[in-house]
Amino acid sequence: MFNFKKKVKRKFYIIFLIIFLSAFFIVSKINIINLNKSEKKFFKGFNFQGIECIDNELFLISNHDSKIYKLQNDLNISLFFDTHMTYKNKQIFSHITSFFIKNDFFYGVNSMDKLNGIFLKTKLNNKIKLINTNYEFLNLTTNINHIEFNENQNITFFNQRNSDNKISFLEIKKNNEFQCKILNNIKIQNIYYDEIDKNVLLLSNLLFYKFGKIFYFSMEDICRKKLSFFSADKVDIIINPSYELEGFTKCNNNDYFVFIDKNNSYVYKK
Repeated sequence: MFNFKKKVKRKFYIIFLIIFLSAFFIVSKINIINLNKSEKKFFKGFNFQGIECIDNELFLISNHDSKIYKLQNDLNISLFFDTHMTYKNKQIFSHITSFFIKNDFFYGVNSMDKLNGIFLKTKLNNKIKLINTNYEFLNLTTNINHIEFNENQNITFFNQRNSDNKISFLEIKKNNEFQCKILNNIKIQNIYYDEIDKNVLLLSNLLFYKFGKIFYFSMEDICRKKLSFFSADKVDIIINPSYELEGFTKCNNNDYFVFIDKNNSYVYKK
C-alpha cells in the first residue's frame, strides 16, 4: 500500500512538472503586442490583402477593386496599378495576396475561393493598368497562395495551400536555386522576410480571423523544420486591435500592419 501511494505521488509530480515546463515553454516564446498608441489610418470600403515595401516605397493590395495603391508618408493613398484582367470573359486575377517588382516586371499571385490561383508576370511599361495582351501567367495547383521576394538577397518564399486537403508547403529559392520545400502547419495570411534579423515571418490569426499572430523562424535553420507553433522561435500576438491581420512589412525604419474589419481596412504605423 505504501509503495502504491509513493508511485502515485511520483507520477503526480512528473505530470505536474511536464505541465509546468510546457506552459513555461509556451509563455516564454509569446510576445503580446498592443498597437493602440500607434499612428493609424481608417480606409472605409477598402479590403486590403497585403502591404509591400519596394525601393523604400509602400504599396497596398486592394481586393474589392483589384487595384494596388501607393501609401504616402501621411498614410493617404494614390493609385499605382490596376490589376483587373479577364481571360475568356472571366476575371482571373481578382484576389491578389502578394506581389513584387523586379527589373520593371510585375509578379503577383492570387488566392481563389474554389479555383486554383495563378502566378502572373507582366511588364509595367509605365502604365497603370494591366494590359490583357501583355502578360504571362502560370496556372497553380492550389487555391491559396502567397509569395515573398527579397531583391537584395535574391530569396523567394512561396507558400501554397490546398483548402480541400488542408496541405500547405513553403518553398524557398535563393539565387533561383531550390533550397527546400517545407510542410507548413500554419494557416497563414502572408509572408515577410526580415533581411536585417534574417527571420522569416509567417502572418496568421488566432481565433476566427481575429487577433493577429506573427510566427518567427530563423532563416538559418528553417529548412530543417516542420512549420508549426512549437517549432517557431517566437510568436507575436496582437491583442489590440483585434481585427483580422492581413499584412506586415518594415519600411523606412517603421513597422506597418494591415488589418481588415468586414468591408473596411486599417493601416497601423509603429
